[in-house]
Amino acid sequence: MDFWQAVVLLTLVGCVTAVVLVVIDSYRERLRLRTGAQTELLRERLAQREQRIAELEDTVHTMKRQLDWHERLAVSPGTDDSSPRDLSR
Repeated sequence: MDFWQAVVLLTLVGCVTAVVLVVIDSYRERLRLRTGAQTELLRERLAQREQRIAELEDTVHTMKRQLDWHERLAVSPGTDDSSPRDLSR
């Protein structure tokens, strides 16, 4: 192998290596962007679910207060607390 053949061979190897490195780098960049987008989507879903949980906790609290109020209303003041008041009168 003479000098020019060695130069051509080394240039070819260098170019192939550069192309492979560019392809690997672009793949890793796309993967990083896709992972970032998925992470952002998951964060949005988490925020929505946390907001829904807070709304449901408020609803449960309100319903418990209403239940307590209705139980106090249904119990007659003149008898023990276990007998409900006759509301048909």
